[in-house]
Amino acid sequence: MLFTCSLNEPEKNSQILVQPISLTFTKNVTSKKSIISNYGGGKLSWQIADKPDWIEVSKSSGKVTTGKDTITVTADINQETGTYSGTISITSNGGNKGVTVFLNLETWITRRSMPTARYSFATCVLDEKIYAIGGKDGRNYLTAMEVYDPATDMWTKKSAMPTARSCLTSCVLEGKIYAIGGENNNGFKSSVEIYDPVTDSWSSGVALPLPLVLLSCNVVDGKIYAIGGVWSYSAGEGDHPTYEFDPNTGQWTEKRKMPTLRAGHGACVIDSKIYTFGGVGLHVAFRDLEVYNPATDSWEIKNKMPASRFYFGSGEVNGKIYAIGGSRIPPSLLSVVEEYDPSTDTWLKKTDMPTARWGLSSCTVNGQIFVIGGAKSTSEDAEAFSIVEAYDPES
Repeated sequence: MLFTCSLNEPEKNSQILVQPISLTFTKNVTSKKSIISNYGGGKLSWQIADKPDWIEVSKSSGKVTTGKDTITVTADINQETGTYSGTISITSNGGNKGVTVFLNLETWITRRSMPTARYSFATCVLDEKIYAIGGKDGRNYLTAMEVYDPATDMWTKKSAMPTARSCLTSCVLEGKIYAIGGENNNGFKSSVEIYDPVTDSWSSGVALPLPLVLLSCNVVDGKIYAIGGVWSYSAGEGDHPTYEFDPNTGQWTEKRKMPTLRAGHGACVIDSKIYTFGGVGLHVAFRDLEVYNPATDSWEIKNKMPASRFYFGSGEVNGKIYAIGGSRIPPSLLSVVEEYDPSTDTWLKKTDMPTARWGLSSCTVNGQIFVIGGAKSTSEDAEAFSIVEAYDPES
């Protein structure tokens, strides 16, 4: 539903400016700021002329000579599941403006597609933006890096990674992105390349002790933990190393191995512990959940995930872990979403992802898990997706 209002004739010396002109709300983001400024002369008098019933504002009128008025706009999320839109109409003696407002209470939301369709790539979050790195588009290994801003639903291209590769992993340490491992036409990689977002440039880091693909990496207490992965297809389709990288010494150190030999698994951090789950071994997909405690260099076995799967998406929201999509063995693409609660050591089935896929990647920003890219089959030269679907576990 749209709300409109009649226009007033602006006074010569007063001109209204409202920023931003669009606000989007979800169940997790219910309140935002809107700024009203007078970029003309004289005194600007403004008032809210109309608004949707599900929107509240912190003040309905004001006067601005110099400086600005800031109003808090809040959406009432106690509505039926669905999407809502409307306009906050602001009239003044310096002209009229409208702020478009959206409220999305769906569990899954389709967002702007990634510019480069790809699968078997890495993602990580820095400053509430998602960085998509490398991967494959079918036949080609990629160097492309693209950044997604969930706040604006926009993608931006950044400096390409020096080494084209897929099946890599990534994480953020001290404000920089580490792209680790992977493979290309020249074989498996131990390469570590570091991206600096301030300079939009790449540099070489300390290589892994072994070339690895399909591994995971997480940061706990200022150190990187690279876990699992493939180091030789001839030795099986998985391995179970655990390596710790300390930036103070610039060295990788081998730690206690993961109990289950696997690759293509999920990994999330809760309370400084790394939860690893799913993955693939020698012609078998796993359900196993194992928790690594870096403080004690020890592993603990937990309740298995209901659906065996590998190369799936994962994320943590409010202390719970989510496993999304992936593939079984024999190959069968999944849309299944399952939630793990560490406090009860139990799994619960949730609303399926709209698009079944494998080789996808995912990141959590502001309580939503953004599931990106992936492949339409598990074949070597599979057609790649560019789709982005956002999952709100609280909806």
